[in-house]
Amino acid sequence: MRRNNQGFTLLEVMVALIIFSMLAITLSSASSSRIDGHIHVEHKLLANIIAESEIAQLRNNPWASLIDGEKTLTSANRQWLLKTKINIKTDVLPGLNIPVKEVNVSVSLQDKPDDVIQTLTAYIGKDD
Repeated sequence: MRRNNQGFTLLEVMVALIIFSMLAITLSSASSSRIDGHIHVEHKLLANIIAESEIAQLRNNPWASLIDGEKTLTSANRQWLLKTKINIKTDVLPGLNIPVKEVNVSVSLQDKPDDVIQTLTAYIGKDD
């Protein structure tokens, strides 16, 4: 009696499916990690641009008007929260006795205000 072996057995098909499903899970996990990393880098870059822009705007304001503050803005289809913290420093330029304000700008997404993405610090001297 001659047997016709033209197909795969059920066991062979199941083993192949298990191998392919494990490969698919590994690839989807790697893709997910890569996408999360890309989103993080994108947020970091946008937050840095926003913080630099805010510091540039603050440099154009009179020295006396630099105060702590908080504001929201929309950029790149996202709502951002900017927190500005001002500290007066007298020891930045020793011997010159010029008052300087340390300006700290922190940027976060508005829906995650405690998760600061970027903080930049600048020093602005009294302009008189």
